[in-house]
Amino acid sequence: MDLVTSLKLTMHRYERVVVGDGDILERSAQEHEQIAECLLRGDVPAAVEALEQNWFSGRDRILERLKANARKAEQRGTRPMA
Repeated sequence: MDLVTSLKLTMHRYERVVVGDGDILERSAQEHEQIAECLLRGDVPAAVEALEQNWFSGRDRILERLKANARKAEQRGTRPMA
């Protein structure tokens, strides 16, 4: 559980990168809603699957955004902000 907590704290720092991107925020909200719906139905295996999907897709979205920011910063000759 400590590993999960540590990973989540680390991810929250990078989530700041995506704040302001409506598409990313909308997708994330949909995924969280799906997790909650599974839990409300009592379908724990589906909730676990939805949670895993959220973590992996969230990671992918954040990494893509960081890469895009780095490319833009490189074009401007500055350091990317994270």
